[in-house]
Amino acid sequence: MKNIFRNIARLILLSGVLSLGCVRYQAMPLGVGSAGWTGPSSAEIVQAASRIHHPMLKAVRVNLSDGLNPDEAALVAVALNPGLQVERDKAGIAVSQLAAAGLLPDPVVSLDVASPGGGNRTGKVGIYDFGLSFDISALLNRRFRRQAAAETVKSVNLTVAWREWQVAMAARFQCRKVAITEKQAVLAARYAVFCETLQKKVDELMAVGLMTRSDEADFEAETVSAKRESSGMSRAEKAARLALNQLLGVAPDTLLVVSEPEAHPAVPSDFVLSKAVAGRRPDLLSLWSAVLSGDANYRAAVWNQFPRLELGLIAGRDTDGVRTFGWSFSGAVPIFNRNRGAIAVSKATRKLLLDEYHARLFRVRAEVSKILPALKKLGKEQANVALALKREKIYFRVVQRGVRKGISDPVALLGTAKRVHFLSVADLKLQMQIETLVSALETETGIWPERKGQEEESR
Repeated sequence: MKNIFRNIARLILLSGVLSLGCVRYQAMPLGVGSAGWTGPSSAEIVQAASRIHHPMLKAVRVNLSDGLNPDEAALVAVALNPGLQVERDKAGIAVSQLAAAGLLPDPVVSLDVASPGGGNRTGKVGIYDFGLSFDISALLNRRFRRQAAAETVKSVNLTVAWREWQVAMAARFQCRKVAITEKQAVLAARYAVFCETLQKKVDELMAVGLMTRSDEADFEAETVSAKRESSGMSRAEKAARLALNQLLGVAPDTLLVVSEPEAHPAVPSDFVLSKAVAGRRPDLLSLWSAVLSGDANYRAAVWNQFPRLELGLIAGRDTDGVRTFGWSFSGAVPIFNRNRGAIAVSKATRKLLLDEYHARLFRVRAEVSKILPALKKLGKEQANVALALKREKIYFRVVQRGVRKGISDPVALLGTAKRVHFLSVADLKLQMQIETLVSALETETGIWPERKGQEEESR
């Protein structure tokens, strides 16, 4: 009897030693409340952006002293955008949940102890039965479970990369939008000042009888309209800056100087872009990894037709002191269930993922085919407007000199100024439309236009 209790004590001691390798609870680090958050400083912005090494983003050195350019805005957004941090945390949870896919089940230990009682117990000893078993069915599909988990982890990470790419491209476009909106605000403010100055000149001419009240009313109306436009563009500029700060993850009142964006390089052909899409867009790569994971899950479900196969060792002693040793095997016979439900679901899921991949690839290529002709058309329109604006500016200077010499009247000058302002606004609006399409093209194809040769990359 003492030996039995001694063995039980050893088993408890062994369990205690093995438990030393278990994970222990760690207290959650509680940070300071965000009530007094003022946003990162310029040095912190540069430092955070320097740690980003995204395979799809252009590697640039962030320098805020010469203004924030679109490439720098993309890196800063990926580094500091709070929404992206949440997406990364969600991905971390998903990856942690998948870590158990390759783990083997723990062996099962059983111990039964009993002592004889009643009757003639002379020469009788206590009995025990000891068993050690292991579920070997987990070995049959372990390879496919690990493969499915690996592809799922890849899919999760690519989903985060796709979200990062979207935010980066949105910040890149918003940076260009701020620069254009700033130009529009300056243009509207200058035109308002010009109209106000010209109206004072008209008032002087009206006082000496060289202008009529009807002419003065036209100038007043144009001045009011110009001031209203200037006020509206000032609000639009503030809204664009707030949207940029939100994407960058900086405080709303942060005033970042935006540099003049560079001209866009030549856009690749429709054939090159469509060919590169499948190997560049993270969401497509993520879906493809999901397809491979679904295929591995299907194969694992097929092997799970043998739901439980256990192999074990047994040892025991009866009341006469006779010891026995042997092995045991147990398993479910696949007659009725055969895991047919899980097999059907996994097979249908694999088909769904594959069809979704093809559907999304088709939609992306259709979008690219729509963007390219529209971009080409807008380019021609902007060239025509730029030519007309150049001619109108020359004529405006001629009329302006004529007014100074007394040859032309302010009415002609106002008409010419209105045409110059209209064409200037039209040119900036077309530029904004082009930037919108270029940003959509970059996002849809996953291609950074400034990187030469990247359109040749494939999965």
